[in-house]
Amino acid sequence: MGSVPGFPGTVAAARAHSPTEMRRLLVRDGAVRVSLVRLARLKAAADESIGPPAVSAGQVRSLLEMLDTLAALVERIAGLKAEIMRLLAQLPEAEYLMSLKGIGAMTAAVILAETGGLGQYSCAAAVQKLAGLNLYQNSSGQYQSGRRISKRGRPQLRRALYMVAVQHARRGWPLEPYYAALVARGKPKPVALTAVCCRLVRLLYALVRDGRCYSECPPDAGRPQAA
Repeated sequence: MGSVPGFPGTVAAARAHSPTEMRRLLVRDGAVRVSLVRLARLKAAADESIGPPAVSAGQVRSLLEMLDTLAALVERIAGLKAEIMRLLAQLPEAEYLMSLKGIGAMTAAVILAETGGLGQYSCAAAVQKLAGLNLYQNSSGQYQSGRRISKRGRPQLRRALYMVAVQHARRGWPLEPYYAALVARGKPKPVALTAVCCRLVRLLYALVRDGRCYSECPPDAGRPQAA
């Protein structure tokens, strides 16, 4: 939890203020939000603490300098996020990517930055290879290992895709049926998650290629079939 202005030490702040007063000060100064229950527990722990009731002037000055540095970093991060949002608004691909549940602005920014845009690739397999999700088999003479992903691509892209795949393995998410089917067939969960990553790449590539947002219904589902 952040420090309350005037009381840089957490213990000192908890001892000096009631839970309601601490929450009011934290909200006023834009610090993290915290419940009254948690603040009450903090105050109870502070009252029973055997730590020093006060800190030295040097410790206070050092802490305040760190808080100033932290505030500057928070402001810089906010500025960078605003710039990312501005740039994403200029890229049609961003809208297609973010139409899929689990892909927010930052994830879309990573995908676009690492790939340069999915639209420039001839196939989804090329994107998989860039992410290091392509399969390879290590063989030498009579020895042959099982197939595994190469991990030779861009790790940040692979990590972003993996984090989305983890979410899609949850019940009710678009790719959860695919993940559940793989696990039901005996696939280890890490292998199934890797397969979800590859399916995710193919799905995102198709959205960009077709210039459309994600829909749970296939594009042709609503069209009447010819007699």
